[in-house]
Amino acid sequence: DFRGRTANYVLMLLFGVICISMVAIYTRVHFLGSALTFMMVYVWGRRNEDVKMSFLGFFTFHAPYLPWVMLGFSLLLGNSITMDIIGIVVG
Repeated sequence: DFRGRTANYVLMLLFGVICISMVAIYTRVHFLGSALTFMMVYVWGRRNEDVKMSFLGFFTFHAPYLPWVMLGFSLLLGNSITMDIIGIVVG
């Protein structure tokens, strides 16, 4: 939990931006916002393991699986999952 620890949160974001930027050089990706979002979702899910979530009201799962559910939904819609995977790996 980053509540009251702003410096730790900023360092996490800085670490994520640097790592995502280094990976983006090799994958030739230009917009890194969604990868950073996936990184934050992955970290949030790991820090809140007991939170139960529901996706579109069809099935429930625990918070650590949220990035994977979002990745599967993105794949189902036919979107590129490169940015999603980069964010999960960096997280």
